[in-house]
Amino acid sequence: NSHTAVSNGQHLQILSLLEKESLDPGKLQIENMNHILVQETEPRRLEKMLRLCLPILLNKYDFSYILQWFHPIRELNIPLPTLKKIDTMAALKDDPENQLHLGELYFEFHQFERAIECFSFEMELHPHDVKPIQWLAKAYWELDKKEESFAYQNIAATMQKRA
Repeated sequence: NSHTAVSNGQHLQILSLLEKESLDPGKLQIENMNHILVQETEPRRLEKMLRLCLPILLNKYDFSYILQWFHPIRELNIPLPTLKKIDTMAALKDDPENQLHLGELYFEFHQFERAIECFSFEMELHPHDVKPIQWLAKAYWELDKKEESFAYQNIAATMQKRA
């Protein structure tokens, strides 16, 4: 293995780096981060680091790259929720029947624009379902688009009164 072992202290430094809101993802060499993460043996810490890496990866790369990036981590054979979620997202991305679920996963990983695409598609497919409309309100809120958020909140409220 050409990569040197990462100490516990270094893992904590990496974790605190990933948690910084002000971190410029462009300065973080996410491409090689997986080789560092495979040395984490504590599942909870590894899961936390993966959850922090995934939004950065989703912003920069397509699913085929991301699935490749996760490969060394998979080989650890540790059941990690984030691995399961990225597999689900990759499987659902071209499935028109599951856009609501895909949108919820995008939302969870702070991919609000992509979530909005999924919820909008779901809304067109199922115009009488209030769920995608409620999710659209949440996603627009997260993007600080309050006007759009309130509009969808009002549509949802009207639909629920009629139900």
